[in-house]
Amino acid sequence: MEVVLAKSSGFCFGVKRAVDRVYEQLAENKKIYTYGPIVHNDDVVADLEEKGVKVLNTKEELTELTEGSVVIRAHGVPKEIYEIMEQKNIECIDATCPFVKRIHKIVEKESAEGRRIIVIGNAKHPEVEGIRGWCKTPATVIESREEALQFNGSKDDKYCVVSQTTFNYKKFQELVEIFQKKGYDIKVIDISDISILADYFIIANGNNTNQVQAMVDNVEEQMYKAGFNDPKVEGYNNASWILLDYNDIVIHVFDDESRSFYNLERLWKDGKEVDIDNL
Repeated sequence: MEVVLAKSSGFCFGVKRAVDRVYEQLAENKKIYTYGPIVHNDDVVADLEEKGVKVLNTKEELTELTEGSVVIRAHGVPKEIYEIMEQKNIECIDATCPFVKRIHKIVEKESAEGRRIIVIGNAKHPEVEGIRGWCKTPATVIESREEALQFNGSKDDKYCVVSQTTFNYKKFQELVEIFQKKGYDIKVIDISDISILADYFIIANGNNTNQVQAMVDNVEEQMYKAGFNDPKVEGYNNASWILLDYNDIVIHVFDDESRSFYNLERLWKDGKEVDIDNL
């Protein structure tokens, strides 16, 4: 019997990155918790439990912590969870998928500007629960055609429609068309369009961790001189993949092996490559 392995198999890059972050922290002999199971894979979760990683399933369990580090899984969490950890001075290791994190920023901004948020997805999915937790006004979750047809919002309100990242795109389009035909003032964030993530993605790599960190240090220095301050930095200590998020500019610096493994160029293959010499 011949077994053919699919070219794209295993964890998605966001989940792989989150799992790697947990193992990295274990190597530093830290007391590690994850907020929710780090991945929907019983074998991986069991292996982490054997190594001492504990799963926090509720906000109340998090509130009771007095020490340790908490890893946020790729699905992301509501803003309130970050606030609890900050108040309790608990180290937060944020492994939220960059795609999901961008949606958090979008709904926070759009709801603050007065738009009602409609999330296309499964209301019980942790990613959707996290997205709702970044909205400054109550969000509506729509999963089916029937729910979209039954939606009866005010025509005086403005809306912003986003989607769970794993939701079927054709179904997303179908539901959006229903809202458009109802005549609502809506802004649709198209999950197939990479421009929702940032205006520019910069991908680079170094030969080893020391070089990767040195590259990132230099990038931060030059960006600071150009007026870009306080980026969100992830992965600096391990340095196999360091992410610098300047909102409209996101910079990924890998070591050689990680760049080849994650292959972000494939994910954003539809993006226009910029000739940096002619900027």
